[in-house]
Amino acid sequence: MTRAGNNAMRLGIRAVEDAALEDCKGLVSERYLLTEVHHCVKQDGERYLRLVLDHAGGTVMGLLWSERVHLAAWLSLMAPVQVSGRVFTSGGDRALSVETLSAIPISGIECGVALLPRRFCPEVALGAFEALQNWAGALPYALQWFVGRVLLDPKVGVAFLRCKAAAHYHHAYRGGLLVHSTELMDLAGVMAQRLMPPKFDTSRR
Repeated sequence: MTRAGNNAMRLGIRAVEDAALEDCKGLVSERYLLTEVHHCVKQDGERYLRLVLDHAGGTVMGLLWSERVHLAAWLSLMAPVQVSGRVFTSGGDRALSVETLSAIPISGIECGVALLPRRFCPEVALGAFEALQNWAGALPYALQWFVGRVLLDPKVGVAFLRCKAAAHYHHAYRGGLLVHSTELMDLAGVMAQRLMPPKFDTSRR
């Protein structure tokens, strides 16, 4: 993550922790990747967890208060989770006071690409990141499920977003592999349209 991203994250954390819970409103339920867990202590000594929740749309802070800390006991980092909670904002930052939290098996996720963490993508590759989202969303269900399952592998997804395509040649920069891959997807689509025969016209039979 960039230095600017780190600064924004720290500012967001302070804003969230200063927010008054009586401002909570709107129960929502969404799917995320659980990318960070921080053990925190309030001024009165109460322990709680600060969760960092990511998907393709961005990052949300989740606060898991002491009476619900046990919900995170068996969760792993970079695991897909279903989260419901009350939304509150402070200084324009959106956060959740978490009420329920549970792991989701990767096999039960239809479009795993939508859970890739946007903040891990280098800025130079954000256009390719959006292209990947659009491409995956247009795939048939079986292929969409397969691609999502591969990219939700903790050893694959984030590395794919950040990796170079080459050491010294084309796309030799962080995020280059993602840019190169989406360019090839576009090229493959154009070639398929040019090379595949037109559909058989059944009206002439």
